[in-house]
Amino acid sequence: MLPILRLPVLQIVRKLEFWWGDGSRDTIPRLSIDFNVGPDIQRNIYVRTHVYPGTGSYIMYFLDENRNANVINIPGSVNIPFYVQTQLIISPAFLTNSSPQLLQPPIDDGAVNRLFIHNPNAYDPDGDSLSYELVPCKGFGGSPIPTFFYPPASTSFTLDAITGDLIWDSPMQQGEFNVAMIIREWRNIPGIGLLNIGYVTRDMQITIYPPINDPLFSPPSLIPAWKRGMLAFTVSATDITSTETITLTAKAGRLK
Repeated sequence: MLPILRLPVLQIVRKLEFWWGDGSRDTIPRLSIDFNVGPDIQRNIYVRTHVYPGTGSYIMYFLDENRNANVINIPGSVNIPFYVQTQLIISPAFLTNSSPQLLQPPIDDGAVNRLFIHNPNAYDPDGDSLSYELVPCKGFGGSPIPTFFYPPASTSFTLDAITGDLIWDSPMQQGEFNVAMIIREWRNIPGIGLLNIGYVTRDMQITIYPPINDPLFSPPSLIPAWKRGMLAFTVSATDITSTETITLTAKAGRLK
């Protein structure tokens, strides 16, 4: 029986041109749309089932003609395509595999001279281990954009390979920036050892604004522990410069 991939893809167009990595491509109509993501932001969802010819490593990808205009770290961004890719490996060494799911949207806001931290909140439904690495944003032909540069920082701009924390310490100017990362999945295969069995790419937008608020978060008072299928801990936040209400939310996945 050949493996079947049912793949949801998020973008902002009515029809999606998608290349499967086996020489075929599809024009996928939009399944649904969500206008409640943020100001001037919508989420379109596309779903298609694809049958691969057999075992192998496949690089599937999506290409949109233009990125947003005026991305600071991609000069001429409006004339450069938006390209993201995913590696799917089909092998008899592992019977099934689900790609990592990124629960945090690829859109985030920060402030000048304030520490910025973004985590994709990735989890693997199969329980595979994940690692993270920064990569240049890509454009024509899936090649790194020649004019791309990492956002300038007063101290550093790094990605924790284990936790997935993207730490920008600290933004120096207002505007829109784009960065990309790869999330690799690893599995310990009997008789083979630890094996990289695929990856997904996140190319995300970060908008930096003037500093307005200055929230402070307290870490969990106790080490989180599983109890009856639940992970329970306490976290709090205060804003020393404002009396506005602070709302904390959380997202989590479920293993198979």
